Amino acid sequence: MQRILNPTSPARAANLVCRRRSGNLKKLDTLTVQFNLKTPDSLFAQRWGSASTNIVPTGYDPANPVGTGRSRCRALRRARAASLVRNPNYWMSGEPYLNEVEIIDFSDNTSRVAALLSGQVDAIDGVDPST
Repeated sequence: MQRILNPTSPARAANLVCRRRSGNLKKLDTLTVQFNLKTPDSLFAQRWGSASTNIVPTGYDPANPVGTGRSRCRALRRARAASLVRNPNYWMSGEPYLNEVEIIDFSDNTSRVAALLSGQVDAIDGVDPST
């Protein structure tokens, strides 16, 4: 949260929480943070569920990604693909179910759908409803 809300170099997600009062982020305990907002915001909790609000450790380096999720990054090809492997230290017993997954970033819907139809990929997201 400190990384996202850094006043000298805010992350892209900072605009999601623009209603937050400056300087009013307070750690209550090891699992709880209090945000004091300028105005009521019924969607505030959902805004933290986007890809640009990932929780990462202090000192996070995008060139050497590490996080708290189900997978660990084995290889990262910036803006093209990521190869992820099962995180053996994941907190939830028995998970994750996948041992490995590769995520490919396609530049447009046509390429994404063509990859699915040709069998290059097993699944896609972000499909335009008209497609």
